[in-house]
Amino acid sequence: NKENLGTYHSKRYYLLNGLIICGECDRAYTGNTSFAGRNKTEYATYRCGAYRDGCKNKAVNIKYLNDFVLDLLIDIIFATQNYKRIIKAVNEKIDKTNGKSANKKKGIKNEITQLNIAINKLTEVLIKSDNIGGLTEKLKDLEKKRTHLENKYKDYEKKEDKITKAELNKIKKKFKKYLSKKDLPVCRKLIRSFVDEIVVYNDRVEVVVKTSSEHRKEHSKSA
Repeated sequence: NKENLGTYHSKRYYLLNGLIICGECDRAYTGNTSFAGRNKTEYATYRCGAYRDGCKNKAVNIKYLNDFVLDLLIDIIFATQNYKRIIKAVNEKIDKTNGKSANKKKGIKNEITQLNIAINKLTEVLIKSDNIGGLTEKLKDLEKKRTHLENKYKDYEKKEDKITKAELNKIKKKFKKYLSKKDLPVCRKLIRSFVDEIVVYNDRVEVVVKTSSEHRKEHSKSA
């Protein structure tokens, strides 16, 4: 852990670097870790880059701000007004996947039919033949291929069910639990896809979210 301390801190603490702006002096906030007290208690914060130049804006606890931004994004992505659009898009994807599965099943079924014909013919030859050595091996090979295709056919028989509003609520909870594990590449990509900037004031934090329109949407929380 001592050898990888810098990497560990970078991944764990500085998720929002490059997005946070000081609401008092417009300078960037950056991640900072300090140790204080007899037990060298660790304090991880985002703080204004101009604090040494006299900016009095306060530092913000890193875990607090990371969690606030991620929770906000989950609420935005899974907002009630978006449910119909999300359910429609997901179910269209499921229909497409099920359609592809049906085509795959048809192709596999045809292959199984052809194999059954070949196996039956070879079985008839074996019954009448005195030299069965090589033919037996070929029969085993054909039966092995048929078993493989039959298993593959069963896999494609498992159709995906369309989702409902209740199931989407379950997905939201699972997604929230997944993000809480702080899978950094996923969290970082999600945040940068939706967040334009985060502005820290003395009394509140504002998260400016990207939208498809020209207008930005701001979400704030009192500090």
